[in-house]
Amino acid sequence: MPVSKTDQVVNTLGQRIVACHYKSKLPSEAKLCQEFDVSRNVIREALRTLGAKNLIEIQPYKGTYVSPNSHWNFFDTDVLQWVLNDSESISLLVSLNEIRSAFEPLISRWAARSATSHDLADIENALTEMVANTNNRQVFAHADVMFHSAILRSTHNLVLQHLLQPLNLLLYTLLSKFWNPASDQTNELINEHYNLLYAIRHQDEAAADKAITILIAMSNKFLQRQVTNS
Repeated sequence: MPVSKTDQVVNTLGQRIVACHYKSKLPSEAKLCQEFDVSRNVIREALRTLGAKNLIEIQPYKGTYVSPNSHWNFFDTDVLQWVLNDSESISLLVSLNEIRSAFEPLISRWAARSATSHDLADIENALTEMVANTNNRQVFAHADVMFHSAILRSTHNLVLQHLLQPLNLLLYTLLSKFWNPASDQTNELINEHYNLLYAIRHQDEAAADKAITILIAMSNKFLQRQVTNS
């Protein structure tokens, strides 16, 4: 599907903002029109879109300014994707991953109460795919995303479903970019996924909470290593 000019401008400016390309103020509309070779209407629509994502603040007669990253909407999938793709945003990734501790134990407990036999089959199939691909980081990461997605869906809570895409993006980036199959406790990682599946299957909410908490701690550990090495 062709990408519109507006979307192209939004994507480029969004990536630049996240990468701190603009320290404070964006170029004027006229300069952006010239750079992107588009009309003023396209630039204004792109800026409105970025404003809705809380990345910028448009001040009449003054210009367009980058918002503090504490204002950014990290549950917007575009914003999250730009952050996850930026190699300089490790500290933000750590913060995003830590937020998992606030809702994934709840999701796992809920799944232990609500998962059907079909849900359990989906979770187990994803785990089987993980086990079969521990030497292929991208395939392993995709299978892990499917594992956690199946758990989230098994809550059968429509509000929680809105967390699905942001969670998928975060998990895939964590594993595909930062997890090292040779050194990051692969056996322990797999075992804790089995523990989580076992707890959900046996409707053991406390055990499900414990297993996901350990998994989050493990991902925090290899992310913190990236911070140390960066």
